[in-house]
Amino acid sequence: MKLKETIRRILREENENIPKSKMIKLIEKLGIVSAVKTVGLDNILYILDTTPIDLVSDYFINKQFSTKDFDINTGGYDFNFIITDIVDGAMDESWVVDVEIINGEVTLIMTDNETYDLWDSDLWEKDYWWEIQGEIDDIISDILKPYKPKDIDLEIMHNLR
Repeated sequence: MKLKETIRRILREENENIPKSKMIKLIEKLGIVSAVKTVGLDNILYILDTTPIDLVSDYFINKQFSTKDFDINTGGYDFNFIITDIVDGAMDESWVVDVEIINGEVTLIMTDNETYDLWDSDLWEKDYWWEIQGEIDDIISDILKPYKPKDIDLEIMHNLR
């Protein structure tokens, strides 16, 4: 009798996990960006029984991305990056996001559309370097916006400071 009960329990658990396993396969096939666009963040969170910060941590941390991987306006910026950590900030009202910019460039309108390497150029010496840093923050924020709750602010920390 115990064997039948055990088999029934296992079958019930497998049936309960079908949506979860299908969602994981969908994310693996499409990638998290396309999966969220297709199914919606709330549906993914519900099916996977997870939180936004855990989802972002699972699918973004320590993986390399390019600004080209996302459907956002980068305003002349093109760079590769890795999100190395995401931590709940002060009283869960913000996420602190650590980002490593690996390489990249920016084409600046104010300099007659000149393209500058973010690492090997004289940009760091310019008076407007603070603006470039802020625009990089904005791009990373725009990338993560679809994956965070509306009431959470993002604090971006990157290595181009």
